[in-house]
Amino acid sequence: MSRRCELPFCEKKAMKVTRRKLLRGNYNPTSRYTQKTNTQWYTLTDGTRIKACTTCIRTMNKAQEA
Repeated sequence: MSRRCELPFCEKKAMKVTRRKLLRGNYNPTSRYTQKTNTQWYTLTDGTRIKACTTCIRTMNKAQEA
């Protein structure tokens, strides 16, 4: 299963980012890597389980409390 938020209003996914290794002088090498989302299993109110990012889980829990 892919590391992607399955909620229709979010759909956050992994992205490519660069990390710069700071050295003295003009030579600053970079390395590319994949920054993955923090997805967790979440059970909706109708009983289905989906993978959702933690930002969406926090937002949905705040909406349920209010």
